[in-house]
Amino acid sequence: MLNLFKSDFYKILKSKSLKVCWLIMLFLAVLIPVINNAMMDQMTEAAKTQPDMILPIFDGFKSIFLSISGGGGNVMIVLAILAAIFISSEFTNGTMKNIASKAYSRTQIYLSKLLVILIANTVILLSFIACSAVTGTILWGFGTAPDDAVSKVLTFLGVEIILFLGLTALFTMIGMLIRNVGGAIAVNICIYMFATIIISLLQYFVFKDSEISKYWIINNTIMAAETTVTSETLRISIVNGLIFLIAPSLIGGFFFNKNDIK
Repeated sequence: MLNLFKSDFYKILKSKSLKVCWLIMLFLAVLIPVINNAMMDQMTEAAKTQPDMILPIFDGFKSIFLSISGGGGNVMIVLAILAAIFISSEFTNGTMKNIASKAYSRTQIYLSKLLVILIANTVILLSFIACSAVTGTILWGFGTAPDDAVSKVLTFLGVEIILFLGLTALFTMIGMLIRNVGGAIAVNICIYMFATIIISLLQYFVFKDSEISKYWIINNTIMAAETTVTSETLRISIVNGLIFLIAPSLIGGFFFNKNDIK
């Protein structure tokens, strides 16, 4: 198992897809604060003729949270693409069949792939947040952090990591089931783009008296990134993240063990 994990880890480190996705995320981490800065300049000019206009306040500390609430969708798409490429390319290239022919169980193979992509996506996510904070600090200064700044940041990072691990497990399951790079990428992106819309429509037209949208993991990544997030939202986010981490892994592992590898 350890040798298999080392092999998979070395494989993703050498892959072009990881480098490209990482560079895209770092570019977006710089671009989003720059766009916010340009918008703030425009609003400042407009405020000269509209004294009642309330201007947003940006700084490096808030950029830690804005990196997800403002660019979380971009993060998810990139992580979905990376997971799809890393997992499904093993089937497309025929390497998965070779690995399965060795003295490794299907469960060990699935677990190794999952752990590697979880680590890779976590590093990319943390790099994105850190780069956004640095860019925001350069543009606006770090700002005045509250007394509980450290606990807030650590809580934010912990919850967001759990949520993105859950999403990565979902994307990994899709890659294992689809077994085609293009198909897995398409399905992963569609889940991000359309599932949230469908859930919102269901809440509006069917479950009018409920708040089912707050239990959808993609919504959780945004709600948990608010500086005024409630403890209830954090609890829901943590539970949802763990459910999405465990359930897709069990489902994906089950079908990976049952289906033949061609």
